[in-house]
Amino acid sequence: MTYRKWYRLITLLALIGLLRLVGIVLAPKAAPLKIIGIVIFVLSILLIFIKLRCPYCHKMIPDVRNLHYCPHCGKELDLGK
Repeated sequence: MTYRKWYRLITLLALIGLLRLVGIVLAPKAAPLKIIGIVIFVLSILLIFIKLRCPYCHKMIPDVRNLHYCPHCGKELDLGK
């Protein structure tokens, strides 16, 4: 999977997790929503640290929207389309 696809997937997971956590505030007795929201959000945070790295120097890359080269080593990133 390309870097840009990972970025989109992780962003989507984080948003779903946050929406589940907001659902807890609106329905505080919904314990399964609380657990699901926390698990999805933590999973997205872990994926950020595991997958959003340069494939060459393995340093964190914070944003991919207008990025074509690693800001640390200068190598071209496989962003896909």
